[in-house]
Amino acid sequence: MKSIKISIKGIHCGGCLNRINQIITIQGGDRFDFDFATMTGTIAYEGNLEHVSDFSNAIENAGYQVHILSVQEED
Repeated sequence: MKSIKISIKGIHCGGCLNRINQIITIQGGDRFDFDFATMTGTIAYEGNLEHVSDFSNAIENAGYQVHILSVQEED
């Protein structure tokens, strides 16, 4: 399992969060956790590291600003 920690600007409500969650699911994400206090989220997924840009590009195409903070491979 791999995880990507990202900062997302432009989330204003639960509807925004639901939209991003759907985007991540479509892109192959297994889980998305978001912290409104820090405006950061973690995407968990199986697959190649190429998915990092797939996730960020899809979220940006929906109108949000994304900054990748870290990428990790979990055991």
